[in-house]
Amino acid sequence: MIDVGDGSVWCEDTGGALPPVVLLHPGVGDSRIWDLVWARLAGRHRLIRYDVRGFGRSAPPDGRFSPLADLRRVLDGLAVGPALFAGCSMGGGSALDLALADPDRVRGMVLACPGISGAPPAQNPGGAVVARDSGGAAVARDSGGAEAARDPGDTATSRDAGGAAAGRDLADAPDSDDPAIFLEQGIARWAQAGRDPVVVEQLRSSVRFWLHWGDSLAEDGDAWSRLEDVTVPSVLLLGDLERPSFVPACVEAARRLPGCRLVRIPGADHFVPLRAPDVVVDALHSLQR
Repeated sequence: MIDVGDGSVWCEDTGGALPPVVLLHPGVGDSRIWDLVWARLAGRHRLIRYDVRGFGRSAPPDGRFSPLADLRRVLDGLAVGPALFAGCSMGGGSALDLALADPDRVRGMVLACPGISGAPPAQNPGGAVVARDSGGAAVARDSGGAEAARDPGDTATSRDAGGAAAGRDLADAPDSDDPAIFLEQGIARWAQAGRDPVVVEQLRSSVRFWLHWGDSLAEDGDAWSRLEDVTVPSVLLLGDLERPSFVPACVEAARRLPGCRLVRIPGADHFVPLRAPDVVVDALHSLQR
């Protein structure tokens, strides 16, 4: 466990003198989403990952907390020097916030469908505004459901929830207070590439946070208005099965981030580290050249 001031988070660190890589999980899961990437990088990098407060193996938050401040405390507690970062959705947003606040800590970033603080309101294909996310990013909140985009133009489906129509009903319905229904809504919204036990477990891990402590996340900044100020190299990964309302901000971010390379991933949804671990590893290695 790592002390983050008014709380603690579960953390894993392989240690040693190898080049460090920090893996930051999304709001639809926990640090186990990196298992396949971790296995591929083991022995070549010092690997660090942790569960944000209230997710996975970390204790619930006692009040509002800053993901960026916690990230800094984890890096300080482990004495991590300049590192490569891979962040998925919520984790990608934290990596961007860190690159703007403390660029000397960041050698490069792989941003998988990042949730970006301060982004404009996301819109569905028909033009209707979608909900703002927990970090202030006006893109679909990457939770299993709380404040997630209710996008009537979305085609998200649940593979075993009665077909496309049932999937759309789940994706577009108001968030349920029933954990089982809430879980199914998350699958319909974010798991276009298919329902499998690992993805379901990732979403189940996030349900308790969004149902009980979603309001505890503090806004960390306005990265959207400062994307051109990012000075570190980056690769932005985007699956072709991503929730449609989440896509425009990611594409625009890739265009505005200096020197950013946009990689489209066939067959991948919001769970990029699980759906395409080799693409994540290749992107990280490309930043070392």
